[in-house]
Amino acid sequence: MASREATPAAVGVVSLVFVLGMLGQGLNGAFPVFVLPVTTALELDRAAFVGLYAISMLVLGLSAPVIGTVFDRVGPRALALGGIAAMGGALFAASHADRLWQLQLTLGLACGIAIAALGSVMQSALLSRWFQARLATAIAVGYCAGGVGVLFFSPFAQALIDWGGWRFAYQHIGIGLLALLVPVAFLPWRRIAAGNPDLRRTIGASGGRAEGPLLGEALRNRAFWALVWSFAFTSIGVFSLTPQVVARLVEAGFAPIQAASIFGFTTMLTPVGMIGAGWLADRGGRELSLALSYSATIIGVLAFALIGGPGDIAALLVFSVLYGATMGSRAPVISSLAGQLFAGRSFGRIYGSISLSQGVGAAFGAQMGGLIHDWTGNYQALCAFSALSLLAAATPIYVLARRLRQRPAGGGET
Repeated sequence: MASREATPAAVGVVSLVFVLGMLGQGLNGAFPVFVLPVTTALELDRAAFVGLYAISMLVLGLSAPVIGTVFDRVGPRALALGGIAAMGGALFAASHADRLWQLQLTLGLACGIAIAALGSVMQSALLSRWFQARLATAIAVGYCAGGVGVLFFSPFAQALIDWGGWRFAYQHIGIGLLALLVPVAFLPWRRIAAGNPDLRRTIGASGGRAEGPLLGEALRNRAFWALVWSFAFTSIGVFSLTPQVVARLVEAGFAPIQAASIFGFTTMLTPVGMIGAGWLADRGGRELSLALSYSATIIGVLAFALIGGPGDIAALLVFSVLYGATMGSRAPVISSLAGQLFAGRSFGRIYGSISLSQGVGAAFGAQMGGLIHDWTGNYQALCAFSALSLLAAATPIYVLARRLRQRPAGGGET
């Protein structure tokens, strides 16, 4: 990162964003390990339970503009405390559920709100106050927290399930989260929200960017809609497949703890891909970063379709390495493009509006993944659907990155 940006305070903010991301996306990413035990215990079909994930993703998307507005007007403290409280309370309440509607309110609605409060809108808006030249790299570090969180929480949750059952796991994770509220409340939030003073002076001297465009201006910009499209179809492609990974591996003959560990290893590679994609994007390689990441993810999806059992080591490795390393690597690049185009006083609500498509796409993809599995009884059609969605996402964002290569911050197609 540029020397004036990599201050101890800035590094601390990145670390905070990372931890909050682990508690939001990381915990939610451990959802697949609960699919089989909960559906078996409550006698739910696969589509109904995976639909909970779809609800949380839909709520995540629909609440993104609200989260951005809260950030612009109130700041990050309320979002951090509210998100942790919502996630902890939701998991604790889910441990007492015995009806689908109760899970829809907890694992669907409340978890969706929690992920939104702790997630990409808050992260991107906050980091844009601390970084400029290395914004994509900083965002990548924050975003990769979800993958690290899944790496930790997936086997951890599976161990709790093996020890005391799925209710025991949800209950104790929820209590642990609620206990974090006290230390988080006493962080120096005023300083955190203020941003990098050197960066504020530089932006103000450069003219105009501190104010930035309003949401109405962004909505009239074609680049805004290119970001929306790519976020939506990337989410459809990734989230139609990801919630099914553990269940598919178990059905292929892997032991549940093996499947959870494989899923954890797969997501462990996500931080490497995210940081690598952000690093490359910050050094003028956005187009190459996008081309490599979309191609690798599609190849990984196709390899997943070829896994027939524990003996298919080659297909399993290709899936784990390529899909795991790249399934989240577009987000930092898309976020940095949004920062280049729209940074300023209304960036929170502008980026929140863009992120709405990410959540809606994830919800649609997760629901379609469950339905396609139930309709076909296999995963080949699901993998084809995922690959085609990713291909549809790649073209407009690649074209936008190429057009903006020589443009200054604040420029863009209208």
